[in-house]
Amino acid sequence: MPCALEIRGSAKDLLHEIVDEGLTAFRDNDLELPAPVMRELQAFLACGDPAYGFAWLHCDGCDHHRLVPFSCKGRGFCPCCCGRRMADRAAWWGERVFPHVPIRQWVLTIPWKRRLLLARNSELALGVLGVAQRVIEHWYRTQTHAPTGRGGSVTVIQRFGSSLNLNLHFHMLVLDGVYVQDSKGLHFRRACPETADVERLVVTIADRCEAWLARRGFGAEDVLDSEGDDGLALLQEASVGGYIAVGPRQKRKVRRVQILGGQTYPLPKRTASCDGYNLNAGVVVQAEDRADLERLSRYVLRPPLAKARIERRADGT
Repeated sequence: MPCALEIRGSAKDLLHEIVDEGLTAFRDNDLELPAPVMRELQAFLACGDPAYGFAWLHCDGCDHHRLVPFSCKGRGFCPCCCGRRMADRAAWWGERVFPHVPIRQWVLTIPWKRRLLLARNSELALGVLGVAQRVIEHWYRTQTHAPTGRGGSVTVIQRFGSSLNLNLHFHMLVLDGVYVQDSKGLHFRRACPETADVERLVVTIADRCEAWLARRGFGAEDVLDSEGDDGLALLQEASVGGYIAVGPRQKRKVRRVQILGGQTYPLPKRTASCDGYNLNAGVVVQAEDRADLERLSRYVLRPPLAKARIERRADGT
């Protein structure tokens, strides 16, 4: 797996510079991050740098030498280490996890008012995911007339949006139907959702998720207290709100580029929204297309910076 950045583990690596400068700004403002976050960032700064350790490989046959720097093996955002894990897990899913039946991707996006709450509380995020999964599985059972049928899914919770902002949402790879046991044995019944089905499902998911959160004492505008993680809370609030957290431009809005004049476009097929909840079921992989399944798995498993090319502008900003 080649590294996503052109120069890795050196002073010319812009991503390393950004992380290093950001940590310095935090220290200058007397802010703290949780210990696991600090370990991830510090390990990333050492990733690929021979000064922090390396292996020297030698081939006796051709007398070829190669220096291989140690990697951080991080699970947070390192493009190289997360990219290797993405490729390995996608291959594993295709070979050992998913059966040879159609697989549909369901993507659930939550309202802006809920993103910070769920991003800072994993139990609430898993609870909302469970509500959505139960609604979708019940729809498959109803459509296939199999009240005891069993489906299956694998979900990746992504915490980043297209602009690398904090945007928690769910990518669910779901069997496009259910397995049924009858006198002839175990067989698969398929059901294909249409746009009208997705429209009804997103209304049900929105209502049940809000009711589930309300039962746990969270109203429409409630958020969690920082609980001492001031630095992390500051970063999360700034990322959701679209402003800069620390430094000379603190509290200023992040500059955004609007494309095509801000035109309004209709939602794609098999996509619907309700009260800020958005549900998409437009991507499906056929039963024997394992190459396409691996590509889809890589997509949902991709790290935040897997495809990002970070380049310094001419003015140095």
